[in-house]
Amino acid sequence: MVQSLFDRIQEGLQIIEGLDLENIALGKYVVNENFYYVVQEYETKEVSQSRFEAHKNYVDIQYIVSGKESIGIAPTAELVVEQAYDPEIDAMFLEAPEQSALAALSAGGYVILYPQDAHRPGVKVGDKPSKVRKVVGKVRVVEV
Repeated sequence: MVQSLFDRIQEGLQIIEGLDLENIALGKYVVNENFYYVVQEYETKEVSQSRFEAHKNYVDIQYIVSGKESIGIAPTAELVVEQAYDPEIDAMFLEAPEQSALAALSAGGYVILYPQDAHRPGVKVGDKPSKVRKVVGKVRVVEV
């Protein structure tokens, strides 16, 4: 049965929310050909130390398990390509715009980012860095 992108995103969210988020080991987990997720931990950084990225084949579900971070968001089509699209990592890197939206997320918060949404994750909120534990779900745009 073919699922809509909306259904695959909803299923991805259910999978993430069903995980033992505090105890699952760091790394990449492949669920099926249309969804995988990566469990990460890192310290947030200055906005100048983070780059805008965009994807072509996957929608990101960036789900914060613990800590807090800001994610810059801007329209992909309006940005200048800094590093060309690499199909191996499904990513391109873009020059930061003069202005962008900023989503501040804390534990339990998430943002869904489509290919048209360039994003700059891992930025500190306020003056102090935060240790973040995050799950990034990757939902294939076109079902295989």
